[in-house]
Amino acid sequence: MRRVPLHFTPLDVISLLLLLVTSVTEAAHGRRARTVVRPRPESSENKYDRSITTFSDDGRLLQVEYGISASNRGETVACLDLEGIVQGGGVCVAAVVGGSPDSNGESAAAEEDGGADAAEDAEETSTSPNSGALVFEESLEKVYRIDDHALLVPTGLSGDGRALASAVRLSCRRMRLSYGEAPAMVEIARAAASMQHELTRTGGARPFGVTATVVGVDPMPYKENWSAKSFSETQDIGGPAISGQPQLYQSEPGGLLERYEFCSAGRGRDRATSKLAEVRRGGFERQQKKPKAKSLSASSTSGFEEELLTDMIQGVANAALESYDAPPLLAGEGNKRDKYRDRRIDLWLIQSCPGKRGGASIRVAKFVAKGEEVSIAAKMLTDS
Repeated sequence: MRRVPLHFTPLDVISLLLLLVTSVTEAAHGRRARTVVRPRPESSENKYDRSITTFSDDGRLLQVEYGISASNRGETVACLDLEGIVQGGGVCVAAVVGGSPDSNGESAAAEEDGGADAAEDAEETSTSPNSGALVFEESLEKVYRIDDHALLVPTGLSGDGRALASAVRLSCRRMRLSYGEAPAMVEIARAAASMQHELTRTGGARPFGVTATVVGVDPMPYKENWSAKSFSETQDIGGPAISGQPQLYQSEPGGLLERYEFCSAGRGRDRATSKLAEVRRGGFERQQKKPKAKSLSASSTSGFEEELLTDMIQGVANAALESYDAPPLLAGEGNKRDKYRDRRIDLWLIQSCPGKRGGASIRVAKFVAKGEEVSIAAKMLTDS
């Protein structure tokens, strides 16, 4: 039988070659062990800490907790409301500040009617404990005057503290324009807390890593508006607090706002709070044991009150200095621990004074070292 010759066109040849290559490739891949890529197990917290607006399965906002941790790493701040302890009341604030002591070891104490923003520029420089570079002491300011009668003391991330202070200052200006009068302390404190809370429910944002302490004097109505039918010096104006009374508030990164008789923030917060409780309790006991006014002359009564106020200022200063936790040393930092031990504090005393700007007398002693509390406290009172 005669075979019929096969005729292949070029297209047939190309098709056969492609079929042969495909068969060989599939056979080679079949011999390889298949690798199954499994997703890595993710912890419960990691699933929720990337979004500020999402609750974890146990009802926590992890980014807010991270903000609280950041605020607790800030410089120590101790505050005490002196109402009921000393005549005239007031609020004393001690804030630990960075830097090392000046070469002459002196601290300037004076009454600063302009507050934090109007304080005299320091001429001396100090050594930064972080970089070893020379910095101006004025750049270590931790207290912001946000209105004539109010101060804001942020503890935590410095940049967040500046941003919060600027926002609250702007809010105070808006309230003045809207209502034609200075905002009450509770309104200022609520503004700070509302800004912190807003960031806990805003997508793409993060909470401020600061604890904000708001101190000041509730504004008093203008005397030209006083009348039998309107205001009096002792009347309660628009809230539970008496006009002209110093007040102390504190708000947390999550927006929690509370009014305190004493409070603290930053490193060593719990120890500082315990020390402040002892100081306040001791002040009340001394005030209760004070002899009756009839048995004391006016000068003796004034001397007792001044001595008690000096001791209260000293107690607040010690609470901040002795409770301060220096951060752990890193490799190669050598004897930097000595610089942290020699930290200074800024001492603030806020009292009601209708003749001053905003009705508040604000005195400050800058860069007070351990052992200088008594002399500086006395100087703050005598320089009024």
